[in-house]
Amino acid sequence: MILTSDFKGWKKLEYIWFAVSLITTVSASIYLKAGAMSIIAMIINIICVILLAKGKVSNFIFSIVGSILYGYITYSNAIYGDAIMRFVYNIPMGIYGYMVWKNNKVKADDDVEFRMLTTKERIFGGLGVIVAIAALASFLQLINGNNVILDATTTILGITALFLMSKRYTENWYLWILVNAISVILWLKIGNISPETVATLLMWVVFLLNSIFGTINWKRQCKLSEVTV
Repeated sequence: MILTSDFKGWKKLEYIWFAVSLITTVSASIYLKAGAMSIIAMIINIICVILLAKGKVSNFIFSIVGSILYGYITYSNAIYGDAIMRFVYNIPMGIYGYMVWKNNKVKADDDVEFRMLTTKERIFGGLGVIVAIAALASFLQLINGNNVILDATTTILGITALFLMSKRYTENWYLWILVNAISVILWLKIGNISPETVATLLMWVVFLLNSIFGTINWKRQCKLSEVTV
């Protein structure tokens, strides 16, 4: 059953990573006196990305809720590109991804099979991403957003990664590594330092480490299932 069986049968190190991620970030947030919304959003998003790395369908449930909360936080810090992505794109894609993954399960425990892009798809997709980043950066500049280049980059890469993730393409993790690394820089550059921004920064550090784990796990599972496109 989703949300119960999804946390069973993990390796010992995976349970340790899950516990350390939550305890470290939540404890630091409480110490910094971060707001309740920041802490709740952090917990939900950390659970989401770890379930994603494990290939669990239920990650989309946490993704939708986390997008609502985190979208509000980014909007409050004038990171408009990210906020728009959360409300306009992430929530609908979360619903779509949930349905797609439910129809592509290969095990009773809700794991799904993964696949990889062709070289041609990678080249044309990469060019499209570059053009989209330039266009969004120009728009964000017009509405006086903060750190428009980094904001536009993480937004477009995040949109692309989320689409690839919903379609079960392993390459989504390479983009998430970039998104998470840039997001760490982005939150470091925010002038309004507060407990909420520090808590969010800690969350992105966890996301970065988890994206590396997700890359390794998905590539291993992809090879095991021998799925090629």
